[in-house]
Amino acid sequence: MAPFFLLLYFQAPLQAALQALNYAKQAMVNSLIGSVVKLSTLWLLATKPSFGIEGVVISIIVGILVVTLLHFYNALQNH
Repeated sequence: MAPFFLLLYFQAPLQAALQALNYAKQAMVNSLIGSVVKLSTLWLLATKPSFGIEGVVISIIVGILVVTLLHFYNALQNH
């Protein structure tokens, strides 16, 4: 899980950069999309006994990946 948290360290500065460039709405939408994806994968994986706690870990990682990649995409697209 630790390697994926490196992306989390990029997420906050990217969100701040998007807000500074007057793209706060896109940063919020990215965060909402990431939350929905994380909650969906959490519900799908954590409710299956075969995944157990690993389902929670996978859903956290997926949420981090989605939000960070969306922030990167918006930062590159709008710059």
